Amino acid sequence: MIDKDYNREIADTARVAREIASAILDKRPLSIISLCDGESATLWAGKGFGTFHYLAGRGFPGEIGPVAEQLAAALAKTDIICVPRSGGLARMALFAPNNRETIRLWDIRLKKDALIGDAMVCWYLLFDMWLPMMLQDRRVLVVNNEADKVCVALDSKTIPGTPTNSMAEWWPPDWVRTKQTIPIILKEGIAGSEQALSEARDLTTKVDWPDICLIGAGARTAHLAVNIAEMFSIPVVELGAAITWLYEPVLQDNYVKMLDLYRREG
Repeated sequence: MIDKDYNREIADTARVAREIASAILDKRPLSIISLCDGESATLWAGKGFGTFHYLAGRGFPGEIGPVAEQLAAALAKTDIICVPRSGGLARMALFAPNNRETIRLWDIRLKKDALIGDAMVCWYLLFDMWLPMMLQDRRVLVVNNEADKVCVALDSKTIPGTPTNSMAEWWPPDWVRTKQTIPIILKEGIAGSEQALSEARDLTTKVDWPDICLIGAGARTAHLAVNIAEMFSIPVVELGAAITWLYEPVLQDNYVKMLDLYRREG
């Protein structure tokens, strides 16, 4: 039943990190996505209860129906579904309850062995060097609207920050050492996902397949994570907005606040 599925034991960040690392070592598919208010609004609207949600004001009108169906189908195939659990926002009505009830509304049957994680895990994986350790000497596929910038940052091994507000005291020099990065630029948001999948399929003809994939496109593109994971038999982590921390300057205050939340609830 959905209640039992949704209320499975919550996997902490270390458990999620271990699952990713194990998938890399075992060369098996693993998809990880984090749900938030945009996903719940999309699924509600997909059942005909309203046609507007906050993303519509950002240029996404007219896609609710097919995107909702696509998202619901992908959730039933996702290996680790992360829902709002930690932090003050998770206790607000528009986050955890909305996601829980939309899963029930769509009668989404999670995989028998699927894990439930915390939606903040996409940020928490940046602490304790979880993600940098897993990118060590790996071929990394990046799918994002600015995937080229992410790859440049990973290749150059730079630390996000500015001369006056550097993260060097938090993230050590040479903070990540990838073997190779492969960017796929996600154009036009969800509308460009088919093109992104086509480019990913083209990579399957090459000898050196990626070891892991990072997506920064939001959980509504869960189908990308599921398909790419199966395509290459690799772990795919949907980082959402957290992917910007890999290439944009990070305010020290923001980093410390997120670090504190991770230490208390991650």
